[in-house]
Amino acid sequence: RHGLGIVQFDLEGDGDQDIAITASNDDFTLYRNDLAGPATSWLRVFLDTGADAALAPNGVGAMVRVEVDGQRYTRTVGGCSNYNSTSELSAHFGLGAAEVVETLTVEWPNGTSTVLQDVEVDQTLTISAP
Repeated sequence: RHGLGIVQFDLEGDGDQDIAITASNDDFTLYRNDLAGPATSWLRVFLDTGADAALAPNGVGAMVRVEVDGQRYTRTVGGCSNYNSTSELSAHFGLGAAEVVETLTVEWPNGTSTVLQDVEVDQTLTISAP
């Protein structure tokens, strides 16, 4: 099988990442990820740049950082992550057994930052640019 496009996204909005594959002259394939049980905390962050025309749509180029249980994790929001397709324009974090994100920081491409403290896990957030 030769994949033409691979898309990573959260189909059901349940916090686990699913994968869709398109292939030339082959069937579309969807791989659902159905996590259950302990240690499956997550956080999904979308960015809204509608109020600032100088920023790319959907926060493309922004860095999203979370600090959880003394660890720091970073995601960059970017498009065109695959040939002939793009994954969901969000920052997704698998957080294991974490119960709270101590600090969430968005570093916007224009040099400004947004900082949130004590963010609940297992949710999808939309953060607007300052």
